[in-house]
Amino acid sequence: MSLGGGVKLMLIYLSENSNVKRCSGFTLIEMMIVIALIAALAFFTVKYSSRKFGDQLVDRSAAETINIKRAALNHFTKVGNWPDGENNCANAAAELRKYIGQTNQNAWGYAFSYSCPEITSPAPVSDEGEEQDPIQSIPSFIIQQQAPSHKAALQLARHLPATEARIGEAAGGVVPYYVETYVPMVLMPPASMNRADLIQENNGVSYYPGRCRNGHAKQIMVIPKAICPISNSPVYGYQISSYAVEEAIGGNISYTRTKMHISYRIINSNNITYSAYDVCNLNVDDIISVHEYCPNEN
Repeated sequence: MSLGGGVKLMLIYLSENSNVKRCSGFTLIEMMIVIALIAALAFFTVKYSSRKFGDQLVDRSAAETINIKRAALNHFTKVGNWPDGENNCANAAAELRKYIGQTNQNAWGYAFSYSCPEITSPAPVSDEGEEQDPIQSIPSFIIQQQAPSHKAALQLARHLPATEARIGEAAGGVVPYYVETYVPMVLMPPASMNRADLIQENNGVSYYPGRCRNGHAKQIMVIPKAICPISNSPVYGYQISSYAVEEAIGGNISYTRTKMHISYRIINSNNITYSAYDVCNLNVDDIISVHEYCPNEN
């Protein structure tokens, strides 16, 4: 047989052998491509599942926070004070457990903590420039919880009203992330309480208080009816205060009557306050209402 014929037979043999290999299984390159595709699909599946699970933890923590808010309000309605209010609500968890029975932990396993510090605001100034005593106000009930990351803290804060996320001080190289929810107390007065007629002025609103049968001035309950955002930024709270001014009647300083001024200010995310009367594009009666009552009279 010639050399050319030998070469021809060898080529035919290799070609047939190659066909046999292709029919019997995958090559190494093909196997590597398949493994790479499976790994890529698994990565995206795990990433999607992890994100979905993270969202579920945020939703659960938000729901637990709402339950705590309701329990705290129920306690205030029954007792007249926040849970463990006499101790700045430091041990409120024991009282709250009577209402919700949960294990005082959020979905990430961090324990809730509570506080209701006294509100300290600067004394208002009268028209004559004299400082007045601020109205006695009920502190907010604050629910604090920790989140595993800054992203999770921001997500949870967006789920809850009057809530802010903040970064704590690092300890041992670990930076904690906190979420604080404020629960303001608003008590709706009974129908028997008289509603004061408000007078709109340049610097806010005022009214003339009535008198109880014993001659003392009636006490008031101020109820915010609208909490308006400032330039679409989140609202983190509000401040209400009042001060009294003795007003002369008919220009005769011998006869005066008391005039009460009400200040109502909205607090934004930068802890800057604005007058609610300027921010809310509403009538005064739709922004705030003042109810008078005599505590020792039926």
